[in-house]
Amino acid sequence: MDPLERALANEFTEVAGTAPGWADPAGRVRAAAHRQQQRRVVAGVVAVVAGIVIAAAVVSPAAGTRGAPVADAPAAGSETPAAEEPTPAAEPTPTAEASPTAEATTAAPKPTRAPTHAVVVTAEATPEPPSAQPTPSRNPSAMPSPSGYLHPAPMGEGMETGRWYRYDLYTHCGIEFAQFDGRHWRTERLDDGSNNPPPGWNNPYQSGIVALLDRDLAEFRGHNGKTLHFTPTDRPPPPCM
Repeated sequence: MDPLERALANEFTEVAGTAPGWADPAGRVRAAAHRQQQRRVVAGVVAVVAGIVIAAAVVSPAAGTRGAPVADAPAAGSETPAAEEPTPAAEPTPTAEASPTAEATTAAPKPTRAPTHAVVVTAEATPEPPSAQPTPSRNPSAMPSPSGYLHPAPMGEGMETGRWYRYDLYTHCGIEFAQFDGRHWRTERLDDGSNNPPPGWNNPYQSGIVALLDRDLAEFRGHNGKTLHFTPTDRPPPPCM
């Protein structure tokens, strides 16, 4: 007999005389099959419930871990502030210490080489121009004193501008006119009020020197220290009585 038939026979034995329709063999077989099926259903239900309980026990630790609060994620489009990194402090730059050699070089001046030979500068004397013919000037105070031999002033033309000549000025009727270089010359009149030369002038002539300062100006220097200036004139001197 297979296990199913053996189980059915045992079931039949247990319930013989108690189950409805036990006298009917077919009914007994069906009742036994029904009870066996119920047991299988109950066993299946128990197995399912046990599996659910075991699964729940296994899943509970994981559910507790997943139930921990999670930090809110930043909203889309919002910028997450970057953590500021601390700026390292600038390290001090070491100052180079002046070496003693450099200080000695700076402090000690370089020796100056003494010249090995002397330079002698000799100033050449500038020769002085001859003083025989001093150049007259329009300024009487700047006129140099003549020295040496002088030619007499010519009565006709021929006097050189800037050259001194010996000349005797006529003073008998007062001092006003003179004649040299082929022309008549005139100065501001000087007399004593009686048609005589004023005091300090010789009469009838006063010796001295004369020079042309330019074409139309002459200067007379008397040996008495007096100085006169003459300009050309077309008027001849009047007769002296």
